[in-house]
Amino acid sequence: MTVQHDRELFNLGEAAKGLASQVGVTKPWSGKGSDRFAYFADERRFVIVVGPQEGSYVDLAFAQGLEQRGSRRLMLLLPKDHAFATLQRAPWFKAEARPEVYLHDGVTARACDLPTQDKTVKRLDAKHEGSPEVELRKAATPAHLGARSGAVYDLVEWATKEPLLDASHRRGERSWHCMGQKVLSIKGTTTGLAITAGIHYSKPGEAPLPVTVSKDERLGPAQLAAIKRRVEEATRVRLTGSPPIHRPDEHWLQAVIRRNPGLAGVEQPALRELPAWRPGGDGSARSWGRGYIDLLGVDGHGDIRVVETKLASNADDLLVCQGLDYYIWALAYRRILTDRLGAPDQAAFEIHYVIGDTTDGRIHRSGYLSAQARNLDPAVRWRFQTRSEERRVGKECRSRWSPYH
Repeated sequence: MTVQHDRELFNLGEAAKGLASQVGVTKPWSGKGSDRFAYFADERRFVIVVGPQEGSYVDLAFAQGLEQRGSRRLMLLLPKDHAFATLQRAPWFKAEARPEVYLHDGVTARACDLPTQDKTVKRLDAKHEGSPEVELRKAATPAHLGARSGAVYDLVEWATKEPLLDASHRRGERSWHCMGQKVLSIKGTTTGLAITAGIHYSKPGEAPLPVTVSKDERLGPAQLAAIKRRVEEATRVRLTGSPPIHRPDEHWLQAVIRRNPGLAGVEQPALRELPAWRPGGDGSARSWGRGYIDLLGVDGHGDIRVVETKLASNADDLLVCQGLDYYIWALAYRRILTDRLGAPDQAAFEIHYVIGDTTDGRIHRSGYLSAQARNLDPAVRWRFQTRSEERRVGKECRSRWSPYH
């Protein structure tokens, strides 16, 4: 059995029709939608029925349905184990755009009241153990090499001072990127340290082999020189080589913004790649997924901007929803964020979407994006900007900014 088989069985068989009949809409929609879902409509209501085989793609029903419904009332019949993200987001849209949500087990659909906005914020309290301060500090504190740091002292000093490298440390490693591409990492092991230099390919067998340094060793001069050469070569490939390593991808755009937060209206200091939580699954503590906010900081008005970047070729149907997830998370962590940023207690939050152009110089956006943005609750502050970039060996950038509608 495949997902495609299960989808056809659910959407074209009796399951979807039977569920739609329980809300009183049985006429199939004559328009064209995603083959993931089953659609039904009458003059007043637009119904999307989603089967459990769609998993995390259930989220697309709301994101796309806001455009597809026209002026009709949106009704979503969702599998109960995959509806939580929609229930978290829906209260943050205008009243007339909020869907009627029904949860089903494949046979029976039951109405589900949407939570209040306050409740969606408070739900994040159940995600962490102890206080939010402790949870965020633990998640955002990068790996420390401890007593082993002396073994790689010269390498770390060099990487820190190298102008083409950006520190991108995480809990599990200390690492450096070149325009968003990881080219150097240091991880602790049970026997010492593992140092990986070069393009960190994700496919098995393509990533460079790590250099290991035992607990009682130091990185030797020859090893240090070899590692530097690998990093410098990886940097060259990223900046001037051939695709797919050298290309204007999303990581490149993020690196540009992080190097110069002022391009997004954010003043220094700014928090980069801040670990946050995004909803998913059935809403249990384990169903939340870790996400990383590209940039978060105070703007010139004293308010806090949550910056989310995308390359225009991505055309992500869930772009608005991703920014909204981080907005809700930021509200839940308000006191911690204002303290860390030195922001006033009354600071407002704003979602700042930055979309970069592609190699053809055009902005390609999802056809569902506009309906999502214009239907956000007026209480949610947001803005879109586009960025066009000319690169000169990665060292010099010229940019122009324009409003995005």
